[in-house]
Amino acid sequence: MHFDHVGVATRDATALADLFDGLLDAPIAHEETFDGMSVVFLELDDGGYFELLEPAEDGAIADFLDREGPGIHHVALATDDLPAALDRARDL
Repeated sequence: MHFDHVGVATRDATALADLFDGLLDAPIAHEETFDGMSVVFLELDDGGYFELLEPAEDGAIADFLDREGPGIHHVALATDDLPAALDRARDL
């Protein structure tokens, strides 16, 4: 299992992308708009990435920002063996 990405909810993905690029040398790798949000993907040196989640309309990210404010929305891990990873998590 390894780190894949972290999703960060923000009202201004462009400004946050500029900040992270300056602090972490994390350039924009890709941008998409789907499910009521604009997503800016920032590439990290270790192969993982930041997803900057900005609401494009009312929806889950807009609701999250209203409720929680800007910050970490989710952390994603990758594994080649999901059943084993779930068993390991249950055992902890």
